[in-house]
Amino acid sequence: MRESTTGNPPFSIVQKVLATSANPTKTHTVSLVGSGADTWYRLLVTTTNGTNVYSPVVKVSGEAGPTFKAVVISSNVVISLPPKAKTITLLDASGKVLYNKSVLNSVAERISLDQFARGIVTIRIVTDKEVQVSRVLY
Repeated sequence: MRESTTGNPPFSIVQKVLATSANPTKTHTVSLVGSGADTWYRLLVTTTNGTNVYSPVVKVSGEAGPTFKAVVISSNVVISLPPKAKTITLLDASGKVLYNKSVLNSVAERISLDQFARGIVTIRIVTDKEVQVSRVLY
């Protein structure tokens, strides 16, 4: 992944992920959060024959929107939701969906973690304008 503060070259290297196979169904997820200034990103994919292919450029706005807060209390996670939250999803470290729920018109959500293995839980909130992601240790 490469980034630019102008949307034009040069793009500097932000992250490298080496492929483990030529299987095109492999995925890699990166969460991009506004840093106070607009930033543009693109992917550089080097094919098995050595050809470089660039993805379209994606802009991440520097404006930080309303965020959510998540706190683990005993075996529950309590989440204060941002305005206009639509869905909440909990994922385990491998990306497996543990919990998914529509939360329209809700301001908070309490979710029991008893049925999940201990470890890092990713919380993903989809609002009308963005996707917010945070992680908690359970």
